[in-house]
This record gives sequence, C-alpha cells and structure tokens, in this order.
Amino acid sequence: MGSHDLKPLYIIIVPVIIIFIVLNSGYLQRILTAATVYNTDYTGVEVNYYYFTEYIAYLAEYGDDTDALGFDPSVSLKDQTREDGENWQDYFITLGFEHLSETAYYAGLAEAAGYAFSEEELAAIDAKWSEIDADRALNNLSRGDYLVAYYGAGMTEKIFEAQLTMDVKAQAYKAYLLAQTEISHEAVTAYLDAHPELTSYASADLRMITLYGVVDATTGEVSEAYKNALSSKIEELYGRYTEDLSSFAALSDAFGEDASLRKTDGVLENVLTEDLPAVVAAWAFDGKRTAGDSTCLLEADGTAAYLVIYDGAGQDAAEIAALSALRRQAVEEEAEAAIEVHYQAQRHAMGMKFVGK
Repeated sequence: MGSHDLKPLYIIIVPVIIIFIVLNSGYLQRILTAATVYNTDYTGVEVNYYYFTEYIAYLAEYGDDTDALGFDPSVSLKDQTREDGENWQDYFITLGFEHLSETAYYAGLAEAAGYAFSEEELAAIDAKWSEIDADRALNNLSRGDYLVAYYGAGMTEKIFEAQLTMDVKAQAYKAYLLAQTEISHEAVTAYLDAHPELTSYASADLRMITLYGVVDATTGEVSEAYKNALSSKIEELYGRYTEDLSSFAALSDAFGEDASLRKTDGVLENVLTEDLPAVVAAWAFDGKRTAGDSTCLLEADGTAAYLVIYDGAGQDAAEIAALSALRRQAVEEEAEAAIEVHYQAQRHAMGMKFVGK
C-alpha cells in the first residue's frame, strides 16, 4: 500500500485523536458553561465540584451497603437505575445542583451583608486540603492528579480552591444565621408538647482541649510508642493546668488542635452527651460531676486525648433540641423559598455533557 493510500485513513483518525485529547484534557470542561445560578455562570468543572462532593459523601456514608441499594461504583452511573427509575448519574447531578444552589444563596447573603469571616470559620479550607494531602500521599499522587481522579477532568487547584472557599463560607454563614435566629419561649414549649419523645436531662458546660495522635500512613493506626507519647503529652498539659487554674485559655490557644474548639477558646456551653467523644461523655455525664472537676482522658486507640473541665450543668437537653430544630426550620424555610425563586440552576446542554465525568 502506497503512502497515498493511507491519506484517507489519516484524515479520519487524526481528528478523532485530537477530539479525544481535547475531551480528556479538561479544556472544554473549563470553558463551557454548564449552568447559571442567580446570574452567575458555572463551567462543567465548577459544577463537578458539587457533583463529586455529593458522590464522595454518599460513598463515605453508604460504601458498605451500595450493593443493597442497587448501586455499583465500578459501573457507569448513567447505566444504573434507581428504584424510582432515575439513573444514578442524574441523582447525583440533582444533589450537586441542590448543593450549588444552597451554597450560592448563603454565600450571596454573606457578601451582601458584608460579613467578615473569622480565621476559625475558614479553617475548614485548610482542613480539607490537609485531608486531601494525606489521602493523595497514600496513593503517591500529586495534587493535580488527585483532583482530576476524584473531581473529574479539568479540575485544578485554583478552581477547587475557589469552589471550596465559597462552600465553606456558605456553611459558616448558615451556622451564623442559625445561632442568631430568635425563637420564642412559647414556640419552644409548643414544640416540646408535640415531641414528648425528646429526652430531658441537664446538658453540661465544659472547657476542653483536644490533642491528636500520630496515625501511621501505612496501617492507619497509632503505634504503642505514639500512644505513650500522646498520653505523656496530655498528662503534662493537665499538670500545667492544675498548677495554675487560670492558665486554661493560654494552654488552649497554645496547644489546642481541634479547629471547632478553637472557635470558642475551648469553651463548650450546653453540650449534649451525643455531641462529645464517648470517653468524654462517660466522664461528664456520670452523675458525679461538680463544678470545677477536671481530668485528662485518652482514646483507647490513641487517636486523641482530652483535657476536660466541668463548669456545671447547662440547659435542659430537650429544650436545646427543640430550639435547634425550630431555628433550623426557620432558616431553611426562608432559604428554600429564596432558592426556589432565584437560585434554581439553568442548565446549558453543551456544558452539561461534561458534568459527572
């Protein structure tokens, strides 16, 4: 066969190869608009942040039960149908857009209000990167390769950071709104009357410092040597506190490793037993505590250690649950109404071809 006989084949194959390379490079995913939410355009890659965030969260929660749910992660999602007739890809697309709409709504409210986010509120951004870096290290992946593997072709650190930041800000502002929403005593009483199943017991006011153990990257466990080191560290910290009871705030600021505790300088008011590590809850709610009691505790597996101070009994747990439920109901009903009118995603056919891929 002469070279001239190969020309038609060359003309056919080369464009196909070029198209394949372009599709897998993520270029089209980064430039084509997949959706518009409240006058803001989102490319396929940006929408994929929300799609794969929901997908990964689902696997984390139901990973051991996916067979029972009729879902096989190894098979194309669009080729698997749920009981309601929807395929799994469309299901996660729906969840992703709900996530995006809610994020755009709360982030937009925060921006309009000129809300200034604290370092503690934004700490979840660095925490997510730390989680990614630990996971990719186990698989010997660069950040870029990891993001593409988990969030689809075209995902970059810059794009991921932008969407992650908006996501974290939205959740922080929602938490702020929940804390600020006022609920009347009459509404709480009515809720309690309607929900007699709520358990009534005195919550606890605590102060706590958390230290974390060193987990082996290969085994996922804490070695005996590191358990002993963590035990010595928390006991030393506890000794410094008992020598000077006024030192807690300084010790918390200098040594506390839990980002959420750092938001409150280690202070936990009206905390419920289910919101505490089991070893801490067992001590705080053993019925023997009096204000000023303190201790240091170590998780059996060495993953964490705690310095805990009991400052007294707090609000009734059933009242706390009622107040939380009513606040969430008020905030989320307002959000649902606004999202329904202004934040529904307008999908764009070309860009949507790359969502979930």
